[in-house]
Amino acid sequence: MKKPFQTKDNWKATTLLVVSIMFYSTLLATSAMGEDVSRITIIVASQSSAEFQEPVEPTPPPYIPQENKPPVADAGGPYYGYINQTIVLNASKSFDPDGKIIGYRWDLNNDGLYDTEWLTQPITTYTYTKTGNYTIKLQVKDNNNTLANDTTVVHITSLKEEKILPIPLIIAPNIAFSNQNITFDASKSFDIDGEITNYTWIFEENQKVFGVKVNYSFETAGNKSIVLKITDNDNLTNYTIFNIKIISIIKEIAIENTLYYLVDTDGDNQINAIANS
Repeated sequence: MKKPFQTKDNWKATTLLVVSIMFYSTLLATSAMGEDVSRITIIVASQSSAEFQEPVEPTPPPYIPQENKPPVADAGGPYYGYINQTIVLNASKSFDPDGKIIGYRWDLNNDGLYDTEWLTQPITTYTYTKTGNYTIKLQVKDNNNTLANDTTVVHITSLKEEKILPIPLIIAPNIAFSNQNITFDASKSFDIDGEITNYTWIFEENQKVFGVKVNYSFETAGNKSIVLKITDNDNLTNYTIFNIKIISIIKEIAIENTLYYLVDTDGDNQINAIANS
């Protein structure tokens, strides 16, 4: 049974009772041994001098912040393509060991100037209009604004016999819910001097799905990038990317016959926006 908290007054009474019991027990034990109990002296602190002390909370140890670990940049590649072909640059293997990467930017000709703003997605595209071997630089930034760099090479050649690249096009919604079955449609893609023979969709973590129309669902909220690769009858390929925002419904509430959704838009499982039906 849990003991009640003792006040100053009942603490003194308890102390006196304990001392009295101890004194009485000593008398009994001494008398049983044949000792003269009159010669026993019991020293007891004066009750009036006993002070009640409130319990003291222990002082927590001082907080020592851990040293931030820098992110690791991975520009992917090497990349290969033709003049006027869309080159997909993929930095999705970049990571931060103790946080997350919040920005990506690219220097596409290694001139020391970045050709993109800070991007929130690791995938971007670029088209080169001249042949050559291009060194490109990736810079990433983590949630502590610590930077890391990586370089790779893009090899650009010209098409043989003036062939024409196929043109990929994607039809899909720009916003959808997590776990929603989303249709991605590439039927408007075309090839001027031939026909398209293969459609390859590349989703999260390099998951590949094949077909003109495909269905896919995302489990988590956030901005997602989908890559479509098409190949024609001349074995020429071309790429495009499609960005879609996925939101997760955290809670539904009804106000005056209107249904509202409290949603997570960035994948941290926290409510940061409101949408209505």
